[in-house]
Amino acid sequence: MDKIRRVTREYRASVWAEHIRECRGSGQSIRSWCVEHGVNEKSFYYWQRRFREQACQVLVQDPIPALPSFAEISIEQAKEPEDIAVTLKIGNLTAEIHNGAEATTIEAVVRILKQLC
Repeated sequence: MDKIRRVTREYRASVWAEHIRECRGSGQSIRSWCVEHGVNEKSFYYWQRRFREQACQVLVQDPIPALPSFAEISIEQAKEPEDIAVTLKIGNLTAEIHNGAEATTIEAVVRILKQLC
């Protein structure tokens, strides 16, 4: 009996997902689309809420990984190798911090390295 209920529930969900897609793509208001298609407006909102809740649960369980970001670092003049105060090597990433680098530049480099590693 559970299998029949599960299949019935999945079928209903697929029908409602299609209704919601059609309504959203129609350019009509939800109310006018529901009237035109003989769909109960309260049922429409109920199913829409269920799909949103499911989507939120999926995001909580399997969050989207943070995308890498880049910080623009301007170089005023070419630096000699002896001006390098720190070289960070993590895997295939290398970051060189030169003597006299501003604190905001160092913070940006460290923040990006944390995100990438």
